[in-house]
Amino acid sequence: MTTPITAPAVAPLPAASRWRDKWAYLAHQIRRSPLTMAGLLITVMVLLVMAFAPWLASHDPNALNLTQRLAAPSAAHWFGTDEVGRDLFSRVLYGSRQSVGVGLFVAFASCFAGGLLGCMSGIIGGRFDGLIMRLMDIMLSVPSLVLIMALAAALGPSLFNAMLAITLVRIPFYVRLARGQALSIRQMGYVKAAETFGAGRWHMVIWHVARNSRRRSGARWSRPGATTSLINGGTRPFPAWRF
Repeated sequence: MTTPITAPAVAPLPAASRWRDKWAYLAHQIRRSPLTMAGLLITVMVLLVMAFAPWLASHDPNALNLTQRLAAPSAAHWFGTDEVGRDLFSRVLYGSRQSVGVGLFVAFASCFAGGLLGCMSGIIGGRFDGLIMRLMDIMLSVPSLVLIMALAAALGPSLFNAMLAITLVRIPFYVRLARGQALSIRQMGYVKAAETFGAGRWHMVIWHVARNSRRRSGARWSRPGATTSLINGGTRPFPAWRF
């Protein structure tokens, strides 16, 4: 009589070891891509400039000096001065805080709101889906820049209103993307199984659809902060990157 051969029990890796392996794999993937390394280096440089702007700036970014207006780049003013004598180098350093902050806020807010609304639209379907998509089509039928400027003018001249206007205009892009992912994922076997076992719509949106579509939604990010340069006139004299 032969005795059955049993495989030795393997103890699960501790949580710290799993996280260490994940970070090591991520570092390995980054080192393999020169473009990723370059992008990471630029991102770190911008973050350092944002953090140390008060120590790197040589002048007050809002100080006026009419005797030095429109001065050429020199040792005293590395980037020259503007029409009222403000140091452009200092304004570029301080402007990174506002412009990058606006871009990150708009990207996160529009991706979260649009992704959640698109997932709900794809899962619920029916009249709710039709209503949401018709509203998104109406917003997409208007040029983005025109709609942003109209919303910013209606809300009033302030940085928060500019951020809110850009966020609202960018939501339809994420709604359409997330809805397409939801319609595809809802046909998967594990989603059908969860629905069979009585999982609610909110559970399926959060635990199944949103988690599996967040990577593609994140790839849709662009530079929404650049648009604020056209509508943040009410925030002057605070410096900002203007394109």
